Amino acid sequence: MHREAYMPGHMIHLLVAKKLHPNAETAFYVGNLTPDANALDVNMQREKKDKIHFVGVSDIEAALKEFALKANNDYLKGFLLHLYVDWKWNTTCLADFASKRQSWYSAYDAEDFSEWFSACKRR
Repeated sequence: MHREAYMPGHMIHLLVAKKLHPNAETAFYVGNLTPDANALDVNMQREKKDKIHFVGVSDIEAALKEFALKANNDYLKGFLLHLYVDWKWNTTCLADFASKRQSWYSAYDAEDFSEWFSACKRR
């Protein structure tokens, strides 16, 4: 299984959201977690998650700007922040890490965790 992008975890998203908007409404934080809300569901269609996260979109920055024009409530603003953090994570933090540790990262990238998740779910 090859993944085109890796995303930061829930706690990173919440930390960024809290730092940017410490007194935000609950809807903002819920929106911030929504894109990954069912990421651990083995039966979730990969295509749906990839679409939500703009995987395969050639100009993610433009897609985020277009989404920002529609983000007219706290929930959507939180959702937008999540997608922005993922984009920056992949274009800065992860890209830098992968380039410095290519041998480890390549092996990790090729790993297929679906079998492991299925085994965990049966327990």
